Amino acid sequence: IPDPQVVSHYSWCRDMPKRFAKKIVSELGDRYHILQVCNHQSQIIEGAEVVEGLNEIEMMLLLKCSSKRLLIDSCLQHGAAALNIESTVLWIGNKPDVWGYAIHENIEPSVEAKFKSPSNDLYSEFDINSPKDQYPYDTDMLFDVKEVIKSIETQYYADDMSSN
Repeated sequence: IPDPQVVSHYSWCRDMPKRFAKKIVSELGDRYHILQVCNHQSQIIEGAEVVEGLNEIEMMLLLKCSSKRLLIDSCLQHGAAALNIESTVLWIGNKPDVWGYAIHENIEPSVEAKFKSPSNDLYSEFDINSPKDQYPYDTDMLFDVKEVIKSIETQYYADDMSSN
């Protein structure tokens, strides 16, 4: 029986599906030190180092120090764009033509949604606070793993701290 005091913070519209994230970590974990930036620990991905409790400045510094990035539509993708840091951004409930940036490789689900849920937001297809039972897909493998890995591995970011 689930503990009523434990609140799941997973948002299908805002969080990468856990099974997909685990597949990415298993594919890249031997080549990269993977950090999972999060606000909670309900969706911890084994093989990734959890980084939580950072303020916005600390998150932007983390972006500056990273060599590769796989992000969702979040403050990190906006920060990466502001810092001119190419990233791979996965779009689950929002659309990159509204909220994304050309600097990023924006990847939308490779599967069709079963339905569109009503949103109170003129700019969003789904209500980003939709409960889990309104998940509009038949699978949690929303993205092509090979496409995402190729995008991550082709990122280039020369930080301004490198020596000449």
